[in-house]
Amino acid sequence: MDAKEIDALAKTIADARQSKKPMDVAGAIGDLSESDAYKVQFAVHDKICAGGADKVAGWKVALTLPHQYEPLRLSGPVFACIYQSGIRQSGAAFESGYPLKPGIATFHATLSSAVHFTGRFFSLLTPLRPGPRHCGQFSA
Repeated sequence: MDAKEIDALAKTIADARQSKKPMDVAGAIGDLSESDAYKVQFAVHDKICAGGADKVAGWKVALTLPHQYEPLRLSGPVFACIYQSGIRQSGAAFESGYPLKPGIATFHATLSSAVHFTGRFFSLLTPLRPGPRHCGQFSA
């Protein structure tokens, strides 16, 4: 993918994000290599944050272990920034030191489902029998 194509796709994604209208992201990015996907992601970031329009509030990281990202043929964990404009106060309050129960975050399930955009019927991320599943995932 050349720089012009990356810029055009980044503009389409950034415009859709800012308009808050649905977009077929899987159709737009399904055939990208990992390298090109990150180039598009960084170009989208540049467009969203241009002129101080938005700011990075934090980062989300998923598939942090080799046995999670290697079946997807990725070189390492996947990551993306969380923008200030995307933060919403939930109203929930926790006491100091409240022990949060470990679990799986929504974006983990979302990113894990990316295997379905590559044309495979079954996910390579097969959970244990009692484990959580996403569409197309069957127990071991």
